[in-house]
Amino acid sequence: MSGRGALLVLGGGGHAAVVADLAARAGFRVVGFLDDERPASALGDAPHLGPIAGLTAAAGRFPGASAHAAVGAAALREAWLDAARRAGLLEGTVVAPSADVSPSASLGPGAFVGARAVVAARASVGRGVLVNTSAVVEHDAVVEDFAHLATGAIVCGGARVGRGARVDAGAVVPANAVVEAGARIAR
Repeated sequence: MSGRGALLVLGGGGHAAVVADLAARAGFRVVGFLDDERPASALGDAPHLGPIAGLTAAAGRFPGASAHAAVGAAALREAWLDAARRAGLLEGTVVAPSADVSPSASLGPGAFVGARAVVAARASVGRGVLVNTSAVVEHDAVVEDFAHLATGAIVCGGARVGRGARVDAGAVVPANAVVEAGARIAR
């Protein structure tokens, strides 16, 4: 496993725990997490470094580190990644070792591809997108910035999921369909 460098996890909830776990298995060194509330349970061995407002100070402690916004809310993911960028951090893209990402697919900065998820040939996943556990982005599909594909969601070939949209667990976006920005597709 090759090292991917230091990673700061932004958030301390359940999704952050998954991100920290998979990032460590993918070769990142998870150096800590920032969250406005100290969670009841830890994120592995990663220490709580304080609230999100302390991001610039944390960036100074870990020069060259990446940050990953590990939160479900699209607006928070965007705000936190923008803050990380302003603090001089890289946007860490986390891909689970068991995910299947085609070499011809593209992943934006700060994206997350969970365990057993698939991003197929010529698919495009934007900045800060969540492709959760066992979700599928089929060939030639486009998932725009800060969208969220929940567990087991399927985006069929040629479909487009708009910026900040959410496709709920088990929901299917048919081939060549368009999901408008900010929309929510339920199962």
